[in-house]
Parts: sequence; C-alpha cells; structure tokens
Amino acid sequence: MSPESDPLNQQRSVVEDTNAMFLWNRFANAKFFQFHQHQAKLSTEILAGITTFVTMAYILVVNPDILSNAIFLQQPKDF
Repeated sequence: MSPESDPLNQQRSVVEDTNAMFLWNRFANAKFFQFHQHQAKLSTEILAGITTFVTMAYILVVNPDILSNAIFLQQPKDF
C-alpha cells in the first residue's frame, strides 16, 4: 500500500493542515492578508520576518561605516 493511499496518512495530513490553519486564524491579520488563499505557512512567514529584521539590523550597523569611507567626504570643505 502506497503512503498516498494509506487512510491513516491521509487523516494525519488533514489534521496537520487543520492545525496549521488554526494557528493562522489565531492572528488578527490572518483574514486581512488572506494567508489561507496564499497557502502560506506560519514557519515560513516567521523565518521571513526574522531574515528581514537581521538584514535591516546589518544595514543599520554597516551603512555608517560605508558612508564614512566615501571619497567625497575625504576632502576638506566637502560639506
């Protein structure tokens, strides 16, 4: 019997999908952003948010150093 045709696996899949949808529906913005229609997963969205936050934090730390080494700021009276 293949895993796709196993009734127990199908039932587990339905339960997992239901649990995932329940987690999304707990958020106030879930209906506004239509997560269900976009087939988004909670773990993917959280990972994307963390990635965005870390990227922006890196930019905030590195950007002043990059701008301070700019050529046009090395000469007197460049302001």
